[in-house]
Amino acid sequence: MTMTIRHRNHIPAKLRNTFSKLHQLINQKRFIRGSFYYLRNKCGKKNCKCAKEEKHISLYIQKTMKGKGKIKKTLIPKSRWEDVKEMNKRYKEILNLLDEVSDYQWEHIKDRDKETEKK
Repeated sequence: MTMTIRHRNHIPAKLRNTFSKLHQLINQKRFIRGSFYYLRNKCGKKNCKCAKEEKHISLYIQKTMKGKGKIKKTLIPKSRWEDVKEMNKRYKEILNLLDEVSDYQWEHIKDRDKETEKK
């Protein structure tokens, strides 16, 4: 991520902090895009409780394949539920931080146009 500002000092502290958080999340931790949903299903074993009583709960993550319009879904093993949920939480945090950067850029587009006109 490179900004067109000449000196780092010209970047507000809040925006520098946002860039720092983005850097940490993108480069040092895993993240994943998708939506979660639970399904109740039967495993197929005749003697399992799910054949007569309570069905098993499975967690899936799905996403729409960009440009293809297809939906991709993946079953998440129970041992990874928390890990994958945390990865998805990081993805959403990254989007929020990118929105902050974009909002800053929107606010300062006119300022940059004025600077270029002066030159």
